[in-house]
Amino acid sequence: MARYTLSPSRIARYYFHECDRYLRYVATPKGRRREEGVPAVELDHSLVTKAILQGGEDWEERVLDEHLVDQVIVAEGDERKPLSKRRHSVAATLGQLATMQPGGYLYQPTLRPPRGFYERYGIDPDLVEFTDCYPDLLTVVDGAYGPEIAVIDVKASDMMKLAHRIQVGLYALILRDVVEEAGLDLTVSLKGGVWLFEHSEPEWFDLVYIVPPLETFLEEDLKKVLGAPAEDAFWHLYFRCEWCDYYQHC
Repeated sequence: MARYTLSPSRIARYYFHECDRYLRYVATPKGRRREEGVPAVELDHSLVTKAILQGGEDWEERVLDEHLVDQVIVAEGDERKPLSKRRHSVAATLGQLATMQPGGYLYQPTLRPPRGFYERYGIDPDLVEFTDCYPDLLTVVDGAYGPEIAVIDVKASDMMKLAHRIQVGLYALILRDVVEEAGLDLTVSLKGGVWLFEHSEPEWFDLVYIVPPLETFLEEDLKKVLGAPAEDAFWHLYFRCEWCDYYQHC
């Protein structure tokens, strides 16, 4: 088992908080947190938090039902459970990507970062493991030189935020190596999308502005943050800290 585990959503949250301590804490597996000096925290089970999470799931379902009906492929599952609980397996995801046509959408595929992703950024898999990740939507669009696959994240938010762009950018970087290792004849689009609340279509942005700092983070900053003791990690207190599980500790 790797010493630390990360995902695009955790890294996006790190950019939101701008705090090395946060990343160091959340990347540490539960079984090693005490020995690593990571404080115990109680998860927020408040009605407000539950309502926010439920609102996000409800908006995802509305996007599928109201805007993508007959265009989106949803994984099979128990029809009594919410659509948000359904995910395509790794194999099913690759199979769908190989046959998708422009205008089609794939809901909650599973992207498993391949060996090439770690090698590209010099990441030691014994130090950090990137977990399976589940972008809300992948879609095939017409690019300048043929079909391209684009990442879209659905957010119950009124405006696009940096953390949204970071998360989509990381999905795109992982998707690039997934497609390459699988030998699929697809190019990952240089545009990413965020489907904002009450919008009828995604809002697109250029990944070229997000990818360079993300690749610097993966190649350089990540090792520095995770390679140092938890007590040495940079931290601070400001207004966004109130949304962090470790706020009371700090």
